[in-house]
Amino acid sequence: MRILPLLALFACSPADEEAIVATSSLVADVTLTALDDLTAEVVMTLQQEGKGQFYELELDEEITITLPSILVTLISRTLDDQPAYIATVPDPPANVDLIVAFNRTPPRKTAPLSLVALPLGFDLSAPASFSRSSDDIEVAWTAANQVEPLTIALIGTCFDSFEADIEDTGSYVIPAGTVSGDTESCPAKLTLRRWSEGSVDERLAGGSLIALQERSSTLTADP
Repeated sequence: MRILPLLALFACSPADEEAIVATSSLVADVTLTALDDLTAEVVMTLQQEGKGQFYELELDEEITITLPSILVTLISRTLDDQPAYIATVPDPPANVDLIVAFNRTPPRKTAPLSLVALPLGFDLSAPASFSRSSDDIEVAWTAANQVEPLTIALIGTCFDSFEADIEDTGSYVIPAGTVSGDTESCPAKLTLRRWSEGSVDERLAGGSLIALQERSSTLTADP
């Protein structure tokens, strides 16, 4: 009877090796969104580069986000019929690097150092209603003059949507007649976003890491 060396008995088969998805083949997309000063939601997905296949964590893998005083583990959820990992972050600090880590056990490599800083939050004010044809929409916000990009958007069901990149001066006017539509009135949503881009751990294949402060106001859009 032939006795195999112990190493040969426990060596990975070619099929096992193929089943291991390398960290360097995974693309990470992470979004951290704060709708107020109390909490922020982090959402992360992983896809295999060049395949378009979403990656689901194994039992011994986890994704965490580290704040100055707390570590939060992301929980598996289904988002748009695809696997995603989500967590709520309490009291998210602004202008402080938050660490997103993809933790794996050997022989797979971890990716522990994706970094992003949440921009400074703000309060938003806008009119309760406006006439699309005759009223300027005067928008104001606090904590202005930051370095991060700022976008404004106005959407509704009775007019064409409006979106623009704007200067962070603390005020902006959407001139009367900018949005056109039918003769009906409808609810409108005005949204202001201040966002920053972080860095994805170099051990991953790439991706995106975005942190944004978002505030919205509901208006009535009249003809």
